[in-house]
Amino acid sequence: MPLDRKGAGLHQRRMRVLYFTVTPLADEGNGGSICCRNHVRRLAEDGDIELFAMVAGSFAAESATMQFFASLGVTAYYQPYYVDRYYPEGKSLRALAAFAWKMLFQFPWETQRLNQQHVSDGVDWAIRAYNIDTIIIDYHPSALFLKLLRSDVRTVLIALGMSHHGWLSAKISLFRARLFERRKNSEVDKVIVSGQPDAARYPLRSTPVCITPYLDRKPGKWSLQAGKGLFFVGNIAHYPNRMAIDWIAQKFAPHLLRLCPATRISIVGARPDQLSSNVPNVDCLGPADAEAVRGLFLSGNIMLCPVENDYGVKFKAVEALSYGTPLLASRQTHLGLPQLEGHGAINLEDPAAAARMAADLLENPHVLFAFQAAQQILQSRFIESQKNIWSKTTATIPPK
Repeated sequence: MPLDRKGAGLHQRRMRVLYFTVTPLADEGNGGSICCRNHVRRLAEDGDIELFAMVAGSFAAESATMQFFASLGVTAYYQPYYVDRYYPEGKSLRALAAFAWKMLFQFPWETQRLNQQHVSDGVDWAIRAYNIDTIIIDYHPSALFLKLLRSDVRTVLIALGMSHHGWLSAKISLFRARLFERRKNSEVDKVIVSGQPDAARYPLRSTPVCITPYLDRKPGKWSLQAGKGLFFVGNIAHYPNRMAIDWIAQKFAPHLLRLCPATRISIVGARPDQLSSNVPNVDCLGPADAEAVRGLFLSGNIMLCPVENDYGVKFKAVEALSYGTPLLASRQTHLGLPQLEGHGAINLEDPAAAARMAADLLENPHVLFAFQAAQQILQSRFIESQKNIWSKTTATIPPK
């Protein structure tokens, strides 16, 4: 445990950590928000951390966000940011040019940060008021609002890589975002990633650490139901989900139809008219509420997660593990779930082999039960190994 910074001899106390984010924590349906809420939970239950929080967001989200922290017993403060401050931060030509460049080629949250100095001031106040040892900034957009080169506290940045598609302007925006991420990664004392592919390939102050997220086990638990079915959950408007849905409908489903004609594939997040072709064994359910999705996790035979990009952790897969739902996922998804040791990994370049694997599980219930049990054993061992992982990681940073 860290020594008291006031120098009281050998007196020891819990590490005082300030958590900061601009991610909307009140949105429980978004993967990024679920991930950030999970970070808060793990920090709050770490026995060697005394957690405080500062969140910046819209006025509308304040109540739900503060209720979330209150449910965990965390002292938290909310800094509303103002949505009408899209104007230059100064009157010089340089300030005007910088503003124009940002407006033309902005990356996420860059314009929202304009003229929000009160957010940084609030974080500085919290650090002083609570004698904070370490500040943890959740995701790069949050780093836009703060000064990271500090001599008073240890700084930790939780990094998440960006997926990308689009035209030239989007490519320029991505290039600018990459430069920003690289600069911020280099300014902090420690970078934490949720998946190994997110780790920087360039020198940093210290070696990045991967902390793989997990969700607590759900009260309900998966059970094998009559019928044969697989499902995927993901809004088709999100490009990686569209690619996954196209792979299911165009490449995977035809092979599975020949092997298991009675098997249905349910897709939550897409309507039938949004698919490029009519596939007889695919049911597009459109948007669904949380209870309907929960029903699929509890009773669907297998969850599919054929996402192609390898950034971060796919929280639809993390949710499946928390329900005990058997999971077939791309090798890219498995990079964010190292605890599974590749158990249930499918190769997106070989949809026929993926269909054969699914068919074998669906046609043989005892094989499916053994498959599910093996994944859950691996997950249980992993969860046990993660106790106090956040304090252990931050304790490796020299005190200031």
